Amino acid sequence: MSLQGASSTSTATGPRASSLAIPGLSMAGGPRVTMSPAKRQWERLQQALLARKDRLSQWVLPRATGMQRASLAPTIGLAGQLTTYQLEPETRFDCDRVRVIIQEVFVDNLERVQYDELAFKRLGVQIGEEVRSRIKRLNFDRYRLVCYVQLVQRRNQGFYSRARFLWDSERDDCASGYFETAHVFASCLVLGVYKE
Repeated sequence: MSLQGASSTSTATGPRASSLAIPGLSMAGGPRVTMSPAKRQWERLQQALLARKDRLSQWVLPRATGMQRASLAPTIGLAGQLTTYQLEPETRFDCDRVRVIIQEVFVDNLERVQYDELAFKRLGVQIGEEVRSRIKRLNFDRYRLVCYVQLVQRRNQGFYSRARFLWDSERDDCASGYFETAHVFASCLVLGVYKE
């Protein structure tokens, strides 16, 4: 029995049409494509991402087009700055100058103050922000500053504080300062962590 005779006696939509089909060919003559549900879902996801790509790329890189967009994409860092791969800081973190700033801020804010639990919560944050803003004026380029302030009521007790961090010992550094009055003990730790 030939294929030509079988197709003339049966209809294309009948039950015998699928039994007479040649494997790999559809009734239209092209290759038969069967796709798993996971692959269909993956292709729909790819199409949705491609549809959104133009809107997102116009928002992130408004002036770059086509090949420019592809060449600029790997050079943009997480903070939106261009990466420079600068391994050494231009201005190193100077611990002595930072210690002087810590002492000045402590004297300005704590010299004649009585301990008050509610007021000292705000005062600790205020001291940390003031120390950090004064250190930023020293222009330690590419350093992230972490300022840790502790204010404790003094009642003839001991005070023990410890901090441990993981950092690059060649580029990162820290400075600390302490201040005591009859009513208050204050400590401040400032970390200068270099951002490559």
